[in-house]
Amino acid sequence: MLDVRRVLPEVFSQFRGPSLVHAGDGGRIAAETDIPTSNCSQAIYGFLAQRINGDRVSELYPGAHFARPLKDGEETVPVQQVNAMSRIQILLPAIALAVFGCGGDSDPSSPADVENDPAASVVAGIELEGAVVMLWDRGVGTQVTATALDSRGQVIQGVIFEWTSGDPAVATVVDGEVRAAGDGWTEVTASAGGTTESVSIVVATPDSPKDRTDCIACHADAYLGQHGGSSTPETCLQCHTGPTWTGGDFDHTAVSNGFELLGVHAVLSCAACHQADGTPTYPGVADDQCVSCHQADYDGQHGGSGTPTTCLQCHTRDAWSGGGFDHSTASAGFDLLGAHTALPCTACHQADGTPKYPGVADDQCVSCHQADYDGQHGGSGTPTTCLQCHTRDAWSGGGFDHSTASAGFDLLGAHTSLACTACHQADGTPKYPGVGDNQCVACHQSDYDGEHSGSGYPTTCLQCHTRNSWSGADFDHSTASAGFDLLGAHTSLACTACHQADGTPKYPGVGDNQCVACHQSDYDGEHSGSGYPTTCLQCHTRNSWSGADFDHSTASAGFDLLGAHTSLACTACHQADGTPKYPGVGDNQCVACHQSDYDAEHSGSGYPTTCLTCHTRASFSGASFDHDAQYFPISVGKHQGKWSGCVTCHTDSSDYSNFTCFACHQHDQSRMDDKHSDVSGYAYDSDRCYACHPTGQGD
Repeated sequence: MLDVRRVLPEVFSQFRGPSLVHAGDGGRIAAETDIPTSNCSQAIYGFLAQRINGDRVSELYPGAHFARPLKDGEETVPVQQVNAMSRIQILLPAIALAVFGCGGDSDPSSPADVENDPAASVVAGIELEGAVVMLWDRGVGTQVTATALDSRGQVIQGVIFEWTSGDPAVATVVDGEVRAAGDGWTEVTASAGGTTESVSIVVATPDSPKDRTDCIACHADAYLGQHGGSSTPETCLQCHTGPTWTGGDFDHTAVSNGFELLGVHAVLSCAACHQADGTPTYPGVADDQCVSCHQADYDGQHGGSGTPTTCLQCHTRDAWSGGGFDHSTASAGFDLLGAHTALPCTACHQADGTPKYPGVADDQCVSCHQADYDGQHGGSGTPTTCLQCHTRDAWSGGGFDHSTASAGFDLLGAHTSLACTACHQADGTPKYPGVGDNQCVACHQSDYDGEHSGSGYPTTCLQCHTRNSWSGADFDHSTASAGFDLLGAHTSLACTACHQADGTPKYPGVGDNQCVACHQSDYDGEHSGSGYPTTCLQCHTRNSWSGADFDHSTASAGFDLLGAHTSLACTACHQADGTPKYPGVGDNQCVACHQSDYDAEHSGSGYPTTCLTCHTRASFSGASFDHDAQYFPISVGKHQGKWSGCVTCHTDSSDYSNFTCFACHQHDQSRMDDKHSDVSGYAYDSDRCYACHPTGQGD
C-alpha cells in the first residue's frame, strides 16, 4: 500500500527552489530542480504541473514553489501564493492519484523498503489516547487506544501491549479496557519493547464526598494539565477563588513559611528560584536574608570590603541599583554632610572598607585634617574645633565667632572693623587678656583718664557711651545713681542742683520716690505737725507741689472713701495730726468704727456684724435683707416659725456663713447613711444637706 505521507513530501520537495521559474517550448512549466525518479512521484508531479495554469500559483508544501506560464513579453514570473481553496483543489486529485494509482510503485522509499529497515520494527515511543480519563461510577469502562511508533515516528503495526493499573482499587485495565473500581486517582500504563506511556484515570462515583474544598476530586485533569509533576499542593482554593481557573491568586508567603514575594521577586518566573518539581533552590530562606540567594551578587560588588550582608540597609527589593546607603548608621554616627557627600569611599576608607581614620566623629575635623590645620593655623593657638569658623562645605569662607573663641567677648560696634593686631599679638595672644566686651576701661584706661580723671565718674562706660564711638554719650542717670530716674521737674535741673562739683550727690542714697530726703523743708513748711505721711507722691506729682490729688485708699492701705464717707470732714475719722481714730480698719469693716450704732440697733440679737449684708455705705437706714431669696426659705414653707433667731441655725455668731441643720433635725447618722447609700457625693454634713435640699424640701 502506498505511504502517502512519504510520497507527497517527495513530490512537493521537487518544487522547492528559486523564487523565479522559466517557461519552456509550448508554454510548459519547467522547474529548476530534479524531476522525481519514482513512477508514482512522476505521475503526481505531472498531474500537479498540468493543474497549474492561468494565474494560479501556490505554495502547497513548505518550501515548494509553483509559478504560472509566462505571458507574452515576460522573461520571468515571481512565485505567488494562492488561497487555501486553490490549494485543496490541486491537492485532492493529487492525493487520490497517489492512493489509487501508485499502489505498485517500486520506489526505493516504498513500504517494502520500510519493512526491510531494522529500525522500523523497534518501538521507540507509545501514544495513548487522551491525557486524563474521567469515569463517573463504579463498573463504568472505556477503551484506551495505544499506538506504537518507531524512531522515525512511523506507526508500527501488530504490536502487543502489556497493560497495568497503578491502583486496581481505583481502576482496572485489561487489553486497554479500563473499568472504574472505586473513588480516587491512578494511572494506567501501556508497555511494549521497553517503552511505557501512562494515562491518568480519575473515578468519582455518585456517592463520593463532594466537599467544596476537595476540588481535585472532580478537576484532576485540570490539575495534572497545569501542575502535573510540579509538587503544587492539591488545595486549589489557596490560589483559585473565582468561578474559573484563570485569575488564581497564589499566596507565596503562606506556602513558603513567610517568604513574601516583594519587589523584583514578584515578576520572576518560578523556575528562577525553584527546581522543576517545585523544590526551592534556596530552602529555608526569609525574604530579608538576601545574601542566602545572592551571595554571588554580594561577592561581585562587595567581596572583601567588610560591607554587612544586611542588604536592605542600602538596597530595596526592586533592584540592586540605586542603593540608599546610610553612612551615619554604618559608622556609628559619622553623618556624611557638606563636602563629604561627594567624596569617593576610597578617600576615607581602605580598599576593604576599613576606615583610614577610625573612631572619628563628624565634628572632629582635625582627626582627618591635621595637615590642613597645620598649613593654615600652625603655631597660632587657634583651637582645633574647626566648625567654630568653617562649615562642612569648604575650608574657604570661614565665619569666625570671636565670642566663642574668647570665652564671651563679642565683636560689636567699632570692634568689628578693627584689625586682629589691634588687640592681639602676632601669635594670636590677646594684649588684654581676661576682658569682657563690657569692661571697656580694661583696654581704654587712657581714654577714661583723658576725659573723666578725678571726676569720680564710674568706669562702666556703657552707661553713657555706645560701642560705636566715645562721642555722642547718652547718660542714663537711673543706672548711674542706682535707680534715681530723672523725671518731671528733675529733668530740667542743672546737675549742680543735686551734685557737688566733683559729681558727688548732695543727698546720697536717695531714690526718686523718696522726696522728703531732699525736700524736708518743703514738707515742714506745708505739713509740719499734721502727721501727714512723707510719701509725697500719694498726693503730689513729680512735676510740681501744687495741684495735689489725695488718694485716701492708697494712703490708708485700702480704705476707699465711698458713700457717706466722701462728705465727711477728715477730723471725723482722724486726729489733728492725721492719725486715724480707728487704725487698721478696711472700708467694709463697718463695726470697727460703728460699734455704738450696731449696739443701739442689734444688741443681743445675734445679728452678724457684716453690716453691708443689709445696709449700704450711703446710710444705715433703709436696710434690706431677704434671707429667703438670698439663702434659704425660713419665712415660708416648712421652716416658717421654726426658729427664734439667727443663732437657731447660725450657732457661730462670729461667722454667719456657718450653719447647722441638726439643731432641729436630729437625724441618726447610721439611718441617714443607709438611706442615702445610693446618693452620689452624700456626707453626714449640713453643707451636703443644703446642697441637695436648697429649698428645705424632701426628695
